[in-house]
Amino acid sequence: MPYRIDLTRDETIGSRTQWEPPLPYGPDSLSSCIDFGQPISRELVKQLGNHRMLVRPHGAGVCDVIGYRSFTYLVTEKVQKIIEELEPGIHHFYDIDTILEKTGLPTEQKYRFMHITQCANAVDLEKSDTIISHVNKKTIMLDTWSNSKCFLFPSKIGKRHLWRGCWNADDPRHDSLYSDLFCSDELFEKFKDAKITGWEFRSCEISSEDTK
Repeated sequence: MPYRIDLTRDETIGSRTQWEPPLPYGPDSLSSCIDFGQPISRELVKQLGNHRMLVRPHGAGVCDVIGYRSFTYLVTEKVQKIIEELEPGIHHFYDIDTILEKTGLPTEQKYRFMHITQCANAVDLEKSDTIISHVNKKTIMLDTWSNSKCFLFPSKIGKRHLWRGCWNADDPRHDSLYSDLFCSDELFEKFKDAKITGWEFRSCEISSEDTK
């Protein structure tokens, strides 16, 4: 079965991160492309080199995956290799400097910024546990409680191994799910075997009422 991916809540291994300087916002900006999974042009890739990520570990070390909000992930070479075993050339990885906020020194592990380039409008909102955003009452979000259930349409997943929700989805209710990340059971098993740290995985259920 597929899995939903979240950043770890374990404060003994997690980290707080911050772009320095902050990424510019606006239409077609680097930040917009990252947030919504849009293609990053060569010019914007050059801009990425002007920024670095400040890291503040909660515990003694830094994980294999660290994140800024829920849709910006920095991963080690080990994570990149696992992903590319199943989806070579699909997702994009960019070098990024990661600096320990307290000392100003580079982190011991080298990281690459991962840009997830494929999405799927696969969540069955009728069966999944959802909540209404307190900011925008029209926004539907997946419930984040550990025992909440998420149902997925297999026909929408296809052969994907790593994907995020879609922005500008066929069903506007799905627009708020663009920051949700999912993986196949095969990719999950590879992460599990490699003892990847920094992500939490919640199993999803397959919806029996698949879309036409």
